[in-house]
Amino acid sequence: MEQRVKFESQLIVGIFLAAAGVLMLLNNFDVLDVGPVWKFWPLIIVAFGLSRIFQAQTRYQRGKGYWLLFLGAWMFISVFHLFGLGWHDSWPILIIGWGAAMVYKSTVQNASISPENEVYHGS
Repeated sequence: MEQRVKFESQLIVGIFLAAAGVLMLLNNFDVLDVGPVWKFWPLIIVAFGLSRIFQAQTRYQRGKGYWLLFLGAWMFISVFHLFGLGWHDSWPILIIGWGAAMVYKSTVQNASISPENEVYHGS
């Protein structure tokens, strides 16, 4: 039952993300005007990240939430050119985040060899 719910939620989120991507692409090509609200789309990814962090039962799941939070924040900064950063000059931040995520993942896997370390009990 739990696997079916996960499949259905992934399907819904996937369809939503694909539709949002098509709308943003059409907006970028001046085919469709979706308005200024769509500039805030990275906050959706930030919200997914926060949701994953707060619902995490393991450190690995919490790490996935942090990654989504990081990606959403990077995208928000790039869209709004905060700190003078845009897509073109902020992409190395992704490589830094990717490396940090790999380090986090390897430390979580090593720390969770014993079952008592795997369950997340709070901050």
